[in-house]
Amino acid sequence: MGLPIAEADGVGLLERLLVDNRTRPGVIHNPLHQRTELSALHFMLDRMTTSIELFTTDQDRTRVLTEILRLGGAVPGTTLVGYVDRSTLEVRAVRSISTPDAVLDDDSCFTDETIRALNDTLCEVAEECVPARAWTPDRRNGITGHLLTVVCREGDAEVTPTESQFYWGWRFSNHLTSAFDGEVYAVTPQGWASLYGRLSGPVPALTTGLADPALAEAERGLTELSNALLGPGIGECLVHRSDKLISVRSAVNNPFQPGSDVVPAIWAGRTAQLSDWRDVLRPRLVAGLFERGRTVLGEPGLGKSSLVRRIADDAERGGDWATPQIRLALGADPIKRIAAETLRLADKAGLAAAREHRIAGLLGRVQSVAASGVSLGMREAEGQEPHSALTDLLVEIGRAAIARGNVVVIHLDEIQNIADERTLSQVLIALGDAITRKVEVEVPGVGRIERSLPIAVYLTGLSEFDDASGARKGATFTRRFKTTTLAPLADDDVRSALQGFVVSGWEVADDNGGVSVVRMAPGAVEAIVQLCQGEPFLFQLAGERAWYAGSGEVITREEVLRGWRGAHAEATSHVERILGRLPQRELDFLQAMAKLPPKERVLTRIAAEAGFDRPTDAGPASQRLDRVRGLIERGKPYSFRHRALEAFLTSDWPDVE
Repeated sequence: MGLPIAEADGVGLLERLLVDNRTRPGVIHNPLHQRTELSALHFMLDRMTTSIELFTTDQDRTRVLTEILRLGGAVPGTTLVGYVDRSTLEVRAVRSISTPDAVLDDDSCFTDETIRALNDTLCEVAEECVPARAWTPDRRNGITGHLLTVVCREGDAEVTPTESQFYWGWRFSNHLTSAFDGEVYAVTPQGWASLYGRLSGPVPALTTGLADPALAEAERGLTELSNALLGPGIGECLVHRSDKLISVRSAVNNPFQPGSDVVPAIWAGRTAQLSDWRDVLRPRLVAGLFERGRTVLGEPGLGKSSLVRRIADDAERGGDWATPQIRLALGADPIKRIAAETLRLADKAGLAAAREHRIAGLLGRVQSVAASGVSLGMREAEGQEPHSALTDLLVEIGRAAIARGNVVVIHLDEIQNIADERTLSQVLIALGDAITRKVEVEVPGVGRIERSLPIAVYLTGLSEFDDASGARKGATFTRRFKTTTLAPLADDDVRSALQGFVVSGWEVADDNGGVSVVRMAPGAVEAIVQLCQGEPFLFQLAGERAWYAGSGEVITREEVLRGWRGAHAEATSHVERILGRLPQRELDFLQAMAKLPPKERVLTRIAAEAGFDRPTDAGPASQRLDRVRGLIERGKPYSFRHRALEAFLTSDWPDVE
């Protein structure tokens, strides 16, 4: 959670402004609150905080503020007003204005002239970026969003009169739009602070890179001049406006997508796994030949889920049937989730319309499983386990796929979250029995033959699912599933993914219904290669931040570095999360390995550096780091497969000059 700022900074300042201004002529006061008692003031502030607060999590606040800063081209001396949808938290529009000077007299009061000028500006901002208020017959209006005010400036992350003046400005704006005026934030190179919520935090923060005030002022002047000539200037709505100049690069056309469970438009590597689906798995299944399911494991950020989602998307575009990503939450009943998605597959296969009594009974059985899950098996006769109904329904779906010439793709994600051994066994048996089942089909001119069902099963999860013993998964698991542990991408995979940016560019729609092209300088490509260290998540993160770091038609090396500075905390957190998952002996082994020069990384030296009594004591840790986690390679000498870990432990990465 954000840290409360000092009361004197937020509440104390408002106390002076609210109380003192009521008693002086020619100054603004709050007409809604005539009482001057501090208890009434605090009650008002508490109510204000409750009604204005838009976010339920710190992550949502950070994401939205970061997006407003990106879209608005945040520089010190500007204030960004972001229109945020209150239900989806999507940033629908951003407008930039020059931050007015907060002029206070000796009694800490704003003059009427200052506030009136500010509320005129804010009224114009609101009406330009937010739809007009729609009144219903009973005079109620549907408020659709909030207007967040983000003051970008130098200095400490605390509330000052610069932010407090917006309280008065919004109070008198009467903009009559479908958005409430919401929280007011100060964002500085040290972090952020909020006016009403009295919260603060280190992220997001402005990235200026200039310590000299004169240089900062010069940069600000050049930025405003370049924006006026070439790009989105102060006062221009940056999105959802057809009559205003918008940046060539925006959040809407950014092709980079960091995060799990998405298929980014700029795809890098994994050609072996994509070829396995296209050239091996699918052709064999269509031909009626048995093929094992696929287990794709690896550390966070290596793109396991994205890889299988791309395969599933390709399958659906080709007419195959695919489940969505069936994410198995820790502690949840996986049988219920799988049963529900199996029923949806049955709908695609047309089984719901089948008139056979056998099919109807089977669908009813699986519907019961979807409602009750594993617990259903405890109430029914011996031998009627829930997983057997799933297998039987999958067999019928497979028969329908044979008739259509389709393949069925099933994707279970976070498979390591099935902690109960009995439940895991049921899941693997249900899926394994389906992919190994043979059925008889009629072949014209040949007669009846046996063939396997065209069902492809993909399991994705963290490395620990494939533990050393394999006992939890049963003796037949390896005969039914082929396991791949993903490693980071090769540098050439990243270069190849970006080569199209350099040669042909990335097409984006412009304001006039035409197409513009965004290209990437070769130096920018090499900068991304060096920064991401082969990590798919970091590759997408570096590309995303570089896209937002400028507005022109060429992404430069300088923009890549500037964008990466803003991603420093996220990149650090990503690597620390991987290290934090390791048992202590494995972590000790990695850290000892990192301390040694690359040529001296042999087991005896690493074991001694890590404090193991004998080299053989370090064997289990090294084996798991290699075979299970894929973080190192036990060659001669040992080396890091996970290059981001090596860079983090042996250099200043992710810092950049």
